[in-house]
Amino acid sequence: MILKNLLKNAIVDTENSYPDLDEMDNKYIKVKYLAREGLFGNNTYADLDYIPSGIASAGAHKFGENTDANGNSTETIRISLTGNSRYKDASVEKKVVLKDIREDASFLHFRMKQKLLIQMI
Repeated sequence: MILKNLLKNAIVDTENSYPDLDEMDNKYIKVKYLAREGLFGNNTYADLDYIPSGIASAGAHKFGENTDANGNSTETIRISLTGNSRYKDASVEKKVVLKDIREDASFLHFRMKQKLLIQMI
């Protein structure tokens, strides 16, 4: 749910969009990614937690496992607003680069070991 909201806020201009997406019930908003590119535009979009398995998912990938020529993790995201009695269906697609901004855990572990060694001497 957190990732879904981060993607929605990164792609959609929520300040200038109408209707206000924060006021819309989440059942009307769908966030999916391009899990498999098909022939002649017959693409497969899946929920962010989709895990491909079986023959039917041949050629599909998990969210975050698609890479471009430079080795960056990229995904095409589709955000759809399901229509209701007041609004028509609408959707937007955007290619995004996913980056892990966490610190390298092995570096932190090494620093902690060094600190412990210094304290022991």
